Amino acid sequence: MKKKFVENFYNLPLEVKFCKICTVSNQRPRISFDKDGICSACNFAEQKKKFDWKEREQELKKLCDKHRKSNGDYDIIVPCSGGKDGSWVAHQLKHEYGMNPLCVTWSPLKYTEIGRKNLDNFIQSGFNHILGTPNPAITKKLTELSTQTIGDPFQPFIYGQYNFPLTIALNFGVSLIMYGENGEVEYGGTMKNAETQLLNLFEKHNKAENASSKNTNFMIIQQVTKGGEFAGSNRFKHMITAMAHMKFTPEGSRAIWFSKNRRGGEMNKQHFSLDQSNHVGWLFTEPMNMGI
Repeated sequence: MKKKFVENFYNLPLEVKFCKICTVSNQRPRISFDKDGICSACNFAEQKKKFDWKEREQELKKLCDKHRKSNGDYDIIVPCSGGKDGSWVAHQLKHEYGMNPLCVTWSPLKYTEIGRKNLDNFIQSGFNHILGTPNPAITKKLTELSTQTIGDPFQPFIYGQYNFPLTIALNFGVSLIMYGENGEVEYGGTMKNAETQLLNLFEKHNKAENASSKNTNFMIIQQVTKGGEFAGSNRFKHMITAMAHMKFTPEGSRAIWFSKNRRGGEMNKQHFSLDQSNHVGWLFTEPMNMGI
């Protein structure tokens, strides 16, 4: 396989760098680094500290109640391999939230000894389970082709891992599937799915798809990285009407300016002060072409 093809396909940088916090390298596909050399996984870890977990648990309970069945049928599918995240999700759903999960596993060609032991221990702890075993000959051929064409032997397994739970859900008439952790955002990858739930909420209410049938406006306060870069999905930038920035200037004052405003108007930077009594004093206006 040509090295240049693999580099272009995965968009891997030629210069190898490591995250200053967790030491993961920039050779992980789809990972990104900010100006301070901090990876997307570490930045997302900081974002999670600001989540309202109690509110999210209430949302989870409502979701479970919506799909819970009273006739003994399975009401949720949990893909798991015996690892920590899928096992924990299944355990919590069954013992904490009273769900009746059916766990499913897409089998690899060859288990590690500890991997198979973990899966067996999980099943024997009290869970109904279906194991999907693909045709070894076909899987080997797909793995060979995947390695030759895109440099990734793991792709065929991923396809099975994601599609097998959907097949089982359809066969058993289950409308809810709950996975473990999102490896893309937890360990460094694309952040485009990190705010999907919030983005979908914006789109729904902007179209007046709510109980009151009213178009709803949102004001979002979003953090930036230590390097001053926008931390989050670019879908935010594309969806919003205006985007304002606030920061301390090198001179010690505060400044606010718009980098986007679909309603038009002058794109100037306003410098202001804020005293201990929260009184705002406007200092001066700076045209944006004078720099930050």
